[in-house]
Amino acid sequence: MAPHQTQKQHIPMTPITLTAILLIIVWIIWLKIHITVQVLADRQKLHYRHGKLQATLNSGRYTFWGRGHSFVELDTRLQPITLQTQELTTSEGLSVKVTAVGLYKIDDPVLAISSTTSYSDTLYTLIQLALRDLVNGLSTEELIASTRTIGPRLLEEVKRGATQLGLNLTELTIRDIILPSEVKAALSATWRTEKEARAELEQARGKAASVRALANSAKLYTENPELLKIRYFETLEKMSSTYGNTFIVGLPEDKALSLQGKTNS
Repeated sequence: MAPHQTQKQHIPMTPITLTAILLIIVWIIWLKIHITVQVLADRQKLHYRHGKLQATLNSGRYTFWGRGHSFVELDTRLQPITLQTQELTTSEGLSVKVTAVGLYKIDDPVLAISSTTSYSDTLYTLIQLALRDLVNGLSTEELIASTRTIGPRLLEEVKRGATQLGLNLTELTIRDIILPSEVKAALSATWRTEKEARAELEQARGKAASVRALANSAKLYTENPELLKIRYFETLEKMSSTYGNTFIVGLPEDKALSLQGKTNS
């Protein structure tokens, strides 16, 4: 017997089938060589191809063809930066702890990425160095007194360096100055002493004003005796306006002698 032979059946390729296969192949190729990128609001993306910068993309939707595309996204909104507690030394050699806070935003994305490996870490270091230079040149008393003004000075010092990083440093201020416990105790004692001295000074000024007023009144009554009599009767009238008061009013010596003579007669 002759061996059994399996016959293969060929499915005829219709134009519709060929078109479908072709579309599938085109779709697969399209997926391989095409990329779509979405950039959100308040963001920017740097477009690189084969490691070379091509463009800065603002918010929107973009389509690119071919291979080798890469993107770096940056947030262009205001961002906070907090300088953690820094232990610094004043001009007298006293150790103090200082913290600072600030706000910045990216102005130049290309410069921010190309100028340093990490723009945020570099900005942090710039603030550290500038703060150290400022505090080292101040005494403890000057540091405490300049708490409000040292922030603008620090901002001015760091702002130039931030600009070279493609950043806009908008705010920078001192948040806390932490003094050693013995210094705080000494300052508290000084504050209490000054407060007591001011209170004593005000009291002395009040007494001096009272003495001057009495001296002026005495001089006025000496020069104008009738005013003293008027004052005398005004006081009597005021005191007699309430019940239960007993008054013993003395008479002038001449009146009293005259009245005594009439009584004896």
